[in-house]
Amino acid sequence: AKMSEAWSKGTHTPEKAFLFGQVYRRMLNYAKAKEYLQEAVRLKPDFRPAQLMLADTLLAMDQPKEAKPILQNLLAAGYEPGQTAFLMGVAATKEGQYSEALDYFRKAETDPKVAQEAKFQASLALAALNRVKEAKTAMQESIALNPQSQTADFAKRYMGVLSQRVQEQRPFHISVSSAFDYDSNVTL
Repeated sequence: AKMSEAWSKGTHTPEKAFLFGQVYRRMLNYAKAKEYLQEAVRLKPDFRPAQLMLADTLLAMDQPKEAKPILQNLLAAGYEPGQTAFLMGVAATKEGQYSEALDYFRKAETDPKVAQEAKFQASLALAALNRVKEAKTAMQESIALNPQSQTADFAKRYMGVLSQRVQEQRPFHISVSSAFDYDSNVTL
């Protein structure tokens, strides 16, 4: 209630809407975050940070079709190419387009901010494509980038599954989730 009260007071600027969107996003209230981020973009159509967070929020809500045009627009504008490519990869993964996803994750790997998560997701995409040995290599590279991170912790547990897979060579299904923590590093 405090938030909506604060919103109704004073002028509705795109910056204010973006701020509210960020707060709700951090609280994992995606529906509210989406509402305010859409408002920020409506008030200022080329508001890149708001667009990026809106696309990320849409993906968190499992709406890759809605996220994709926003991300394509950001890619064309050259805004945060690493993070944008990463989210394009997540969108493609959610749609089961693993080869396309892999291309985007490879692009994202060049950005130190998302490199570890991009390698991790690339490994999942490779596994989904049944390229298990490559998937294992990518997972090892992901861990090596920052062995102490939450992603590495996740990746280490996943390595066991992949090692088993190499022996069995049977297809399996994956699901991904992504969410940026806008303090700079990405969380899974």
